[in-house]
Amino acid sequence: MVRVRGSYALELMFKDYPGEIWVARKDSPMIIGIADGETYVASDVPAILKYTRNVYYIGNLEFAKLTPGEAHFYNLDGDEIEKETTEIKWDAEAAEKAGFEHFMMKEIHEQPKAIQDTLNSVIKEDKIDLSTVEITDEEIQNFDQIYIVACGSAWHVGMAAQYVFEDLADIPERSIQQNNKETLFFTESINIRKSRRMGELQTVARLRRSRSKRRKSLICYFLEDNRSR
Repeated sequence: MVRVRGSYALELMFKDYPGEIWVARKDSPMIIGIADGETYVASDVPAILKYTRNVYYIGNLEFAKLTPGEAHFYNLDGDEIEKETTEIKWDAEAAEKAGFEHFMMKEIHEQPKAIQDTLNSVIKEDKIDLSTVEITDEEIQNFDQIYIVACGSAWHVGMAAQYVFEDLADIPERSIQQNNKETLFFTESINIRKSRRMGELQTVARLRRSRSKRRKSLICYFLEDNRSR
């Protein structure tokens, strides 16, 4: 795997190793589920929630040997890595269309609850507390620009949101279409990253570049998503 280039999430079987499946990951999402002597591989949690709530997150540039009910993880040097399973606590219905014809219609109708849940997660003792996102009050006061970096239809949402944010925060906003081109950001700025599934690889790549330059980012995805992790 050291010689493989590009992004991948591979699942391999070998004639000489019956009963084993080998998986490897770089950039592309992959999760592994364990339940009742069975092992599941998928790109996202919702795909296996009806089978198990106990999952492993295979790291970037790692591979694993899967046997019934077991998973053993290794780095590219062949050293074994100890991992603990993560229990998924949200309901599978949250990932379904819930009776709506399209996911977009479901998301539109869920907006009031989504806003309420988001605010409740950072309100403590009637005050906004962003300590869980590791942004201090001093850093917030120093931000002089907010960038909403998104892809596809999420970018259109960002274009509308920038006017609301400017009015509330009195700070200049920019909604930027996410692509492979590096964007110049001001030092004292914060990036709000959001996209739908098709923009995931671009989002992860841009997040890594932002982190390497020590820029602050807010991630708009559910906790178990590859981009949030």
